[in-house]
Amino acid sequence: MLFAAAAPVFACSPENGTFTQYIFGITTNPGTARTEGNVQCVTDFSFISYLYGAPWGNSISSLMKGCYEINTVSLTGNMVAFAVDTYAKGTIQGVIIDKFDGLGMYTYNGPTLTFALNGVTYTVTQGMVVFGLLDNSFAFKHGTTGWLRGVSTTETTEGVTIVAGPLAGLGIETAAVTYCFP
Repeated sequence: MLFAAAAPVFACSPENGTFTQYIFGITTNPGTARTEGNVQCVTDFSFISYLYGAPWGNSISSLMKGCYEINTVSLTGNMVAFAVDTYAKGTIQGVIIDKFDGLGMYTYNGPTLTFALNGVTYTVTQGMVVFGLLDNSFAFKHGTTGWLRGVSTTETTEGVTIVAGPLAGLGIETAAVTYCFP
């Protein structure tokens, strides 16, 4: 009973909240693939993204490296990646666990935006419907530098990697993010 009045170690200060973040990315390195039967394993792939909507501003860069396994028939599978998100106010890094859900239609409901990734300019429009590989993920990240040092974030996303049309190859994710400063 000595510690009954003590605050839990995981308690957050009043500096916490939630926001919606829109994530747009493309593959910069397809990695090394190995296929056995209907399962393809890919290691050492990399992805670059633009993150829009955080209360501390939009990303300067976001780099992700990881591996995934996908069934080449059903296009279902899993991915694990490490991400480093750089903002003007600091850096956040962490782990992303993603689940591929096969092919389907996806409606982007975020704002109309124009941005550049790896020297290519993309425009996404509110309400656009695209076809691609559907996915959903969970991420846990923490701030490592600058004003963002110590912040903890968790995010759940759903999205698509577009497989046809002028935006083919672009990944679009809508993330519900919760953050907590120490």
